[in-house]
Amino acid sequence: MGSSVIVGGVDVTGAQLYSVYPHGSYDKLPFLTMGSGAAAAVSVFEDRFKPNMELEDAKQLVRDAIAAGIFCDLGSGSNVDLCIITDAGVQF
Repeated sequence: MGSSVIVGGVDVTGAQLYSVYPHGSYDKLPFLTMGSGAAAAVSVFEDRFKPNMELEDAKQLVRDAIAAGIFCDLGSGSNVDLCIITDAGVQF
């Protein structure tokens, strides 16, 4: 059994987002999706993501991407939780 992990944070060069795969390799990407609704969610990101988005626009984009994943696979659940990581701290 393996597990993939999304790792995000902020260092001296700015915000970082990584996907770590079960075999140990990793990718650094501007956005990530995982799970059974990932294909639907990534299509929303690919269509609407822009670097340096305003926070409220980015939050709405994440909500919409998660909603697309949920609608694609009704077994995914129905809850949307956001965690915002900035150099000022973490908001849940």
